[in-house]
Amino acid sequence: MFQLPLDSIASATTFATLPDNISTVYPDNIPDSWLVTPAQEIVPVPTFRLCRVAFGRLWIANTTDAPGIVRPSMLGRWGTFPANMELYPDPRGDEITGLWRATIGLLAFAERSTYLITPNDSGEGFRSVTLSAEAGCSAPSSLATLKDGSVIWLGADGFYRFAGQEDYSRGVELISTDIELFLRRATRTRLKQATAAVDPKTGEYRCWVSLDG
Repeated sequence: MFQLPLDSIASATTFATLPDNISTVYPDNIPDSWLVTPAQEIVPVPTFRLCRVAFGRLWIANTTDAPGIVRPSMLGRWGTFPANMELYPDPRGDEITGLWRATIGLLAFAERSTYLITPNDSGEGFRSVTLSAEAGCSAPSSLATLKDGSVIWLGADGFYRFAGQEDYSRGVELISTDIELFLRRATRTRLKQATAAVDPKTGEYRCWVSLDG
C-alpha cells in the first residue's frame, strides 16, 4: 500500500479527476513544503501469518521469508511499513508463534520463549525484553486478556499467565498445575488450533483444544 496524496496526479500531462460533476475548479491542496520533505524508505507489504494493533501501529510477524521477524507499520498508517524498524525478538530467530497486546506493551512469543516489546527511552524505535526463556505460546488463538489486564495463553506444557505489571519480577507463571493430568490428553499435533475467549459476564477464560487424538 502506497501513499497517494489527495487530488494528486501521476504527471503533468495526465488529466486530473474532479471529485464530482458540479465542481469547476481543481484545487491544489498539496502544500509546497511536501516537495522538500525527505522521502521515507518503505518496504513492500510481505505475506505474514500474525498481526496485532499496538502503539497506534499495525504489527505483523512470521512472514514467509523471515518467520522470526516482527515489523511495525508507520504511526496511524497500518498498511505502510518503513524499512529498518523490524525486530527479531528471539536471538536465535525462532518462528514467532503469537502476538498479543498487553497493558504495558506488545507480547511476542516463540514456541519456547516470551518477549515484551516496548518503545525505546528516546521515543524513537522499539526494543524487545525477554520475559521467559522457557515458556512460549503454541496456539496464537489461545491468547486472551482477563478483566484485571493479565494475559493467558496455551503453551507446549500448559497454560501460562502474564500479569502485565511494570514489575517484571513475576514474569510468566504456569497456572495449569491443577489440570496437568487433563492436559496430558491434549493432541500435541493440533495444539496450534486451540482457540479461547473470555466470558464477558463471568470473566472466565475458556479454551477449546483437541483431546485424545
